[in-house]
Amino acid sequence: MKRLAIVLFLLLSAVCVFAQEPLSGIVVDDAGKALAGANVMAYGADGKVLSFAVTGTDGTFQLKKTAGLERITASFMGFKTVSIPAGQFKDGQQIRMEAGGFQLKEVAVTAERIKENGDTLTYSVGGFKQAQDRSIADVIGKMPGLEVKASGTIEYQGKPINKFYIEGMDLMGSQYALASENLSADKVKDVQVLENHQAIKSLRDVSFSEQAAINLVLKDEAKSTWSGLADLGVGYGREWLYDNRLMGMQFNKHFQTLMLYKNNDTGKDIGAEVADLTDLTGYRMENGLLDMISLNGPEFERERYTFNSSHLLAGNWLLKTGADSQLRLQVSGLLDREGQQSLSRTTYLTIAGMPVIVEDWDVTGRRREVTEEVDYTLNSAKTYLNSRTKVFADWNASSGVMNLDGNATDLMVRPWKRSVSEDLSMSHTTKDGHIWRLFSSTGYTWLPGQLLTLDGKQETLDLGLFSTRNYASVSHRIGKWMFSGKLGMDRIVSANGCSAGNWAWMPGGSKSTTTSGAC
Repeated sequence: MKRLAIVLFLLLSAVCVFAQEPLSGIVVDDAGKALAGANVMAYGADGKVLSFAVTGTDGTFQLKKTAGLERITASFMGFKTVSIPAGQFKDGQQIRMEAGGFQLKEVAVTAERIKENGDTLTYSVGGFKQAQDRSIADVIGKMPGLEVKASGTIEYQGKPINKFYIEGMDLMGSQYALASENLSADKVKDVQVLENHQAIKSLRDVSFSEQAAINLVLKDEAKSTWSGLADLGVGYGREWLYDNRLMGMQFNKHFQTLMLYKNNDTGKDIGAEVADLTDLTGYRMENGLLDMISLNGPEFERERYTFNSSHLLAGNWLLKTGADSQLRLQVSGLLDREGQQSLSRTTYLTIAGMPVIVEDWDVTGRRREVTEEVDYTLNSAKTYLNSRTKVFADWNASSGVMNLDGNATDLMVRPWKRSVSEDLSMSHTTKDGHIWRLFSSTGYTWLPGQLLTLDGKQETLDLGLFSTRNYASVSHRIGKWMFSGKLGMDRIVSANGCSAGNWAWMPGGSKSTTTSGAC
């Protein structure tokens, strides 16, 4: 029975490895000569680029397999584009391109749009920028294989990026939408995609990443000098409209800063620009029992029906404290007022005397949030240390009136939240090949929420929760094999003294867990 299980396991492993192998091939001309620098793209049914590659000096390429693949195309200047349905393409297939005549009406010298060097793809901003593009996010969204989501998240070949660098430095951390949405495309020369990017230097030969990172290469005139930007917009419709922005920034080898103030009442959610987009391992604030009042909107863009007044103030500072170390400070404050109205009529034809029920909501939501984060990182060839302290507080509130057939009910909810946390990550590689790792995430969330009940009474929900998550591990490579063991502990303590926790020991991938306490 054990032998059968081992055989099945090996078969499944082989299937998984085979499924993850990339699609490969070679592009040649009419005479069978390899074409270097040809563009090969994989498209989905909606015409979206799912994967992208540039052929090497021997004409070969590799494309990542992705779900929804419909066709593969190869293009090269002076040759006719070749398109092959995905079902007809075989791994290792030769794509033969025919020379195609063309006439140039004008000759213009432009930079190469895409260059490949190992695991780095370099996109020329000038090759993709259009006249209407303002921010670098507008241009990134036009680059093959890259997509900018409505939340600000940037994806490469369907996966979110794990780092966003400016001139090789991590100024923005997980709040990179603030830079991508506000940094002018005119200041950026190239956008580099670092494939399979492992940000921790000491783990680059040990722990591999399937995510990519982005690095912005600035133009010379945007480096080592203070620069500013002021956008002022005022209009009049049913009432006065405004959309304003003030920025100050500097980027050099030892210090970077980006400071911004913006406001608008055009419906755009500027608070999303300071949201965490990449960090999934750190402390997460607890969710309370209360939420802001939210009404269902129509099925079109939120900016078209939202009535808001928003103000965002943010500052980001990064100082290189050594050849492999840096200190980052981020502070942001958000003031946002949003009005919502909803009117519905329900007709009941089978109930005598009650033909129509009218429900009318008039709600105003106010967000007042402050965030501060201090981050220190040491990232050398042997040692990695990251310490991040974060403080958050809000005074958010929703209030309004709900009318049901003329009977008014007052509404009020204050889902206040306070949080302080410390995340610590360490990794060290010894001379004999041992890799020691330590991770600790500890924080406290206080939820002093308030709620107005239907009978007009105000209730206070004063909740607090302390949690800590810790583990240590050791790994050692022997030949092609990596052996590791991991010891961890989680602990949660609520304000009423109730606690729960567990610890786990996982040698070489096996797992043994002991749990104690319950809430």
